Amino acid sequence: MTNSSGQERTFKFTNMTSDGNFSVNYLFPDWGIYQVISRIDSNNVSALASFKVLVPIQPPGIINMNYLMSLLLPAELVGIIGAIAVGMFLIITRSEK
Repeated sequence: MTNSSGQERTFKFTNMTSDGNFSVNYLFPDWGIYQVISRIDSNNVSALASFKVLVPIQPPGIINMNYLMSLLLPAELVGIIGAIAVGMFLIITRSEK
């Protein structure tokens, strides 16, 4: 799969059984067009199928925290939290005067 920034990711789901319909619960981490390739084995016959899945941009106000956290390094996260804490401290101490 290739996401909106061109990074490739591969995921493999194996040993799935079906009566003709199946679904896979998967949360796409980024918006974009993904190429999905499947192989179906039945009665000594294998068949390949390929299709594209459009994953739209998330509407405003919806935040994917897993994706957001993957963008930040632990040191950056600590720095952001520290800056927020210092800012809150300054606001509180100034409002008490």
